[in-house]
Amino acid sequence: MTRQMKKIFEKLSHQKELLDNIISSIQEGLLLIDKKGVILLTNDSFRKISESQNIENKHYREVLVGIEFDDLINNVITRKKNLVREILLNNKTFLCSATFLHKNEEVVLLFHDITELKNIEKIKKDFVTNVSHELRTPLTAIKGFAETLEDEVDEKCRHYVDIIKINTDRLVRIVQDLLILSELEEKDTRLELENLNIVELIESVAKLFEEKIMAKKLNLKLNINKNTPTLRADSFKLEQLLINLIDNAVKYTETGEIKISVRQKGKYIILEIRDTGIGIPKKYLSRIFERFFVVDKSHSRKLGGTGLGLSIVKHIVQLHNGQINVKSASGAGSKFTVNLPIKPR
Repeated sequence: MTRQMKKIFEKLSHQKELLDNIISSIQEGLLLIDKKGVILLTNDSFRKISESQNIENKHYREVLVGIEFDDLINNVITRKKNLVREILLNNKTFLCSATFLHKNEEVVLLFHDITELKNIEKIKKDFVTNVSHELRTPLTAIKGFAETLEDEVDEKCRHYVDIIKINTDRLVRIVQDLLILSELEEKDTRLELENLNIVELIESVAKLFEEKIMAKKLNLKLNINKNTPTLRADSFKLEQLLINLIDNAVKYTETGEIKISVRQKGKYIILEIRDTGIGIPKKYLSRIFERFFVVDKSHSRKLGGTGLGLSIVKHIVQLHNGQINVKSASGAGSKFTVNLPIKPR
């Protein structure tokens, strides 16, 4: 029995040593806390992040101070669910994943330093914004001179002037969309909230497309509940959202109809824009909200698409704490559904 117990203790000691070595070697910061917030276990990487030593058995607030981190811990313990968030600690940005352990009601946190990635992302955004601003002046000049030339040249050369105008207009739209997107992606972007009549806004935006819809001999159906309540929203940004979604529906629909509906469901306003157009293949549905992503590049180039419209739509929906979903299949049309809270948080 003594020999067996000795072997068991040696085995346990070896396993503990192995576990300690593994935890110490993890590059990400590791933190284990109980349901009261007391630190049970850490590794060397976390001690470097917190700039503290001998932190076991202390409350996590004695080691890390941050509203975002405190909110993350409270959410995980209260909701008993795993969460992932970006948090700022000691002037560095970390992707923090929190896992709730149901057995002992403890929380395991991993801190992945993404400061460099965030800096690169900011440099890219600043570059795009600055280039877009710089391009506006020469593009305005090119467009102005092209319009002047249009009245001066003969019929043979007018075709070339038209090509210059079309491509200049496309570049102008790309620059405008890039500036709008850059503005929406800023962390301090604020909504100009007001009591908005979504029914009146839809009817107003739909009128902008009457000429294009008639030219393509499409049917426009508005299925709108006049008793839909007003919602607290940014009218200018929601107008951009509607313009982008309806413009896409018109562009990619050659025959059939475009149906716009709005209704209330609980604490949400449900907006649907359905078309009978060319649709989106299922393999591309997960990517359609990416910057510059277009399903059919040749078709989009022909119609003057920038590939930024749906990315702008996604950011506007997120700013309003809403959700957007799409159902589509190749050749079967598309349906975009936007859920907007009547009173965003």
